[in-house]
Order: sequence, then C-alpha cells, then structure tokens
Amino acid sequence: MTEQQLTQEPGRGVEPVRYARWNQVPWSWASRTQMARADLPREPGGPVRGYVAGRDFRERETEVALYDVAESRPTRASGGQLAAAEARRTATVRVCTDCGANCQLPLQERQGRYLCPMCWRIATVVDYQIELRERRAENAAWARDLLGAGPLAIIWVDLLEAEPSGPQDCTRSVQHGQGCVHDSLKQLRRTVLQFTDGRSHPFPASECSGLHVHRPQGGYGNVRLMTPRTTPADPARKNKPLTAADLPIRVPVIHGETTASYLARTAAANAVELPRLLRALHKGRLPASAAQVHPGTHEVTLTAESLARLADLTGRQEDQLRRALPGLALERLHPLPAAAVRARPWPQTPGEPPLPACPLCLEDGAWLAGAGHRWRPCACGRRWECGDDGGYLIDTTPLPELSRALADHRALNHRVGPAGDALVADAHQVTLWWWVNRQVAHETWREREDKLGFGRHRRRAAPAVVYPEAVRLAQLMNAWESARTAVSNADPGTWLTAVAKEFDVPGIADGREAQPLWTWIELHPPLGELPAEKPLKTTEGRWELLPALHHRPEDRGPFQTRSCLRWVYGLPLTSTTELCPHCGGREPSCLWVPADDCPQNPFPASRNTQTDSAR
Repeated sequence: MTEQQLTQEPGRGVEPVRYARWNQVPWSWASRTQMARADLPREPGGPVRGYVAGRDFRERETEVALYDVAESRPTRASGGQLAAAEARRTATVRVCTDCGANCQLPLQERQGRYLCPMCWRIATVVDYQIELRERRAENAAWARDLLGAGPLAIIWVDLLEAEPSGPQDCTRSVQHGQGCVHDSLKQLRRTVLQFTDGRSHPFPASECSGLHVHRPQGGYGNVRLMTPRTTPADPARKNKPLTAADLPIRVPVIHGETTASYLARTAAANAVELPRLLRALHKGRLPASAAQVHPGTHEVTLTAESLARLADLTGRQEDQLRRALPGLALERLHPLPAAAVRARPWPQTPGEPPLPACPLCLEDGAWLAGAGHRWRPCACGRRWECGDDGGYLIDTTPLPELSRALADHRALNHRVGPAGDALVADAHQVTLWWWVNRQVAHETWREREDKLGFGRHRRRAAPAVVYPEAVRLAQLMNAWESARTAVSNADPGTWLTAVAKEFDVPGIADGREAQPLWTWIELHPPLGELPAEKPLKTTEGRWELLPALHHRPEDRGPFQTRSCLRWVYGLPLTSTTELCPHCGGREPSCLWVPADDCPQNPFPASRNTQTDSAR
C-alpha cells in the first residue's frame, strides 16, 4: 500500500500532529534518520504521522517528519550489512536485568547482571549497607573508646585548587574550616584555618599543638574527630594585619559587579572572613555598619586610599577595578582623605537593589549592580536576573521561546539601533499591564509560569513569561513608527486592528486591552519629516522618531533603554500613587509616580539613570 493510498483511506486521513519538543513524541514514532541508524535499518512505509520542531545542520529552525515504526519496512541492505547489524545486536545488552528497562546505550556488567544507571546506583548502595552491617561491631567498639576520651571537635575540610599563574607555578591551596564543639554540643569557638605549600606562609605548628587525630578503621570520608588543644590560640595571630600572601587566589573581575560582592568573593575564595578583609582597607576601628555586610543587601563604599590598598592586596590595577566595578568609579568614592570603609543597605526603590549574577556565565554568588534594572535576561538566554524580593534567578531552560525572543530582540536592536530597545521597553510595559489585568495571553502565561516552577509565585515570573509577546509587539510598534512618517494622517485605529489580528484578541482594537496602547500612541505623536542629514534608514534618524521621554542609553544590549510608559509594575496602574513635588503629576513622566527627569525639576537627575520600573 502506498503513502498516497494510506492518506486517502477513510478513517486514516488524520492531520499530522505537531510537537514542540522531542520528549512529547510517542515512543512508537521515529524520524527517517533514526530508522536508518537502527541496528536493523528500516525505512518509512506509511504516511507522515507528525512533526517535531528542530534545527538543521545550519542551526536554522525546521520541522522533522515523524513516522510510525509499526508501518516501517526493512531497507534493501545486503547480506553482509545484515550480518554486521546482527553482530552488533547480539554483542551488546540494552535491557536491564533488574528493572527490565530498554536503555538506549549499552549496559555494563556487574556481578553477572547488566544494570541501568539507576539500578547500578541502587546496587552500590546495597553493597555499601552490607559492608556497614559487617563492620557494625567493630565501629561500635571504636566509638565507645573515642567517646570516653573527653571533649571532641569535628573538623570538616573543603579543598579548592588555585589556578596556576604560569607554567612553573604549581601553587595549591587548601581551605580548612574548623568548628570546635564540646561534648555538651555547645559551640565554643569557630576559626578559619588555611594550609598552603612552600610558596606562601605555611600553617604554623603552634595551631596543631594538642590535636590528636583519631582515624577509624575504614574511615568516614573526610570527617575526623579530634580532641582540642589545651592552650588557647595566640590573640596576636587573630589580629595580624592582612597581607597579599593571605590572598593567594585572585577571583575573576566581573564587569558591573558590586563592590561588596567582589570583596565577599575574594574573602571566601581565600578562607578569610569578610570583616577581616574590610579592616585591612580601613584605618582605625571598623564601623559597626560594616561588620554585618551581605552582598545581596549591602554595598561597600571605599576611599581612594582604601582602593589603593585593595589593589595591592588582590594584585589588581586600580584602573582595572574602576572600569569593572561601578562602585569604585572616581565620582562614587568616599571623599575622606584617609583609608575608610562605609557600608549601607541598598534602597528598596524598584531598580536599585542588585541582581544575582547568572551562575552559568559568570560565577555563582556574585551580584551585579542594578543601575535601574529590576530584571533582565542573561546573555546566555537561559537565566533571567531579578532584583526584587531580595534577588532571585529564573531558569528559563524549560521555555525555549524565551531564548528565541532574546534573539529577536537583538536582531531588532541591530536593525534599528537603540530605538529598537526603547520599543521593546515600551512593549514590555504594555504586556505587564495585560498580565496584571489578565488580558490577551493570560492562559499562555500561566502555562509558562507552571513550567518555570513559579506556580505559587506567579508575580515573580511575570516579567519573563510576557517577554515573547513584548518582542512581537515591539516589532509592530516599529512598523507603526515607520508608517506614520510616510503617511502624515495614518489612522491609529487601523494599526490597533492589525495588532488585534496578530495576537488574535479583538479587544485590542476596541476593548479594555487597548488602553495601554492608546497611552503609548498619545506619547508618540507624529513628528513630521526628518531632516535630510538624518534619513530614516540610519539608526540616528530612527532615534529621532522617539519622543523626549526616551533617553539615549549609555550601554548597548537588551533592556538598556528607558521606557516612556512610567507605570510601576507592582503598584496601581490606573491611578497616581505619589504626586511629583515639582509638577503635581501633570507631566507625562509623572502621571503615576514622580520621575527623576521631570521637566519642571530644577535639578534633574541623569537622563540615563533609571530609578523606576521601566526596563
């Protein structure tokens, strides 16, 4: 029976099913390539049953045809080819002996059984439990003798290998954290010790006096029980000034990182307490505000002399630290002439708190300066960095459409310059309005929130889940901006009808969904023809089409431009939350909250500084 006959047969003329991911495809379906790569090669014998989204060898989006394996037929392979396939089939075992799972990769033998990875791990745990049962009496006798020796201390060790600085540099550093616990389970003291090789100061022998290591037979991993020394530690060593030899590990400098985050990472990598590092940068007694610094909630301000000390301790140049860390710029240094350290909590104004850095691209535990950003996608497209609610990351791997939206955002910026980023900022504000009012793609957004694991905290995931629709709307906004320069009497209603058709939501044309778009249209009036020296096809000319509420960004990239729609996500959208002291809420920039760029403000802030929500 041919494929045409199958397609025309009554009852079997079902439209092919389309899948977004391979994990949605039934096990009984396979592509033509998968059938050809089987141990016994086969080829499709029936019609196409479905399609799955994929990419070709040029990384372009395509659809892969799927066929039912039951309708396939053997290929016209030669006898030698079939014999080789039979040899491959009989030489490998893919069925687990314990659970019967049919695995894709060949299985390894363990004590006469072929086990899948999960059964292999279960068998390992079972063998280990049998070994512990056999040593139970021996370990009980050892513990009885040890517990009768007096007070105990538990030592745990974390090993960190320093990066070699050259071909001949083989420096290795061991960080050792010790907690001394009495037999009454009350913590007596906590110290941080460091062992290094001969290239730096070794661990003094005085610290090891009176410590007796009891190693059980068979061991317990890296946990050892010790009796503490009888003589107290030397107080002079605790107050010893910090030197460059105490910081052998240089952490990478991250562009845009907060000063507190860089200091915390440097201290943690070298097993040094953060207050001790801050005392090395301060002259005199360290202020109480700097004693409890957390990089996610506090920022540290240094003076010029403190910056010089930091450069000497870390082996970095001052210019390198100034360029990378915004808090160390010349205009942000503390004006005191002597070395001083000041710590302050981050303001809770939207856009002020820092953002947690993406652990895939940068380093886990680092924090980036907010600089007006409440949220933004990471450059890798797999994380969203958010500064609200103490800072959190959104893993967007389950939603590939967010990565594609980031690629479309970059393409729009490349095509029209920073004006494209400004339109995405405007469109993002509009889609957040729709999310708050449960309009347009509300069900789609809820499904994305569930896939991201934010079913109980949907408000946190909203900036990310509306991103694809925001980029689509920004492209339509760009078409409207270009059309209104060519046709002076362009009808906004016609454009709203086109937007409603694109999103398949009639209310965008004449319903409540059109309210934020009408506000955007009022703030973007026709500007007439452009001067001859600034044609529309140039990015400079394209920027001239934007109203004065848009300010040119200082950096390039997604979400760098401020939106002209100044409502704040999380506050009421249809009323004024706070009156501007300069214009009384009459200026377009202050219709919802006071803006730092109010035209009537006699001392306006930097036009490029964002302190509200509009990113």
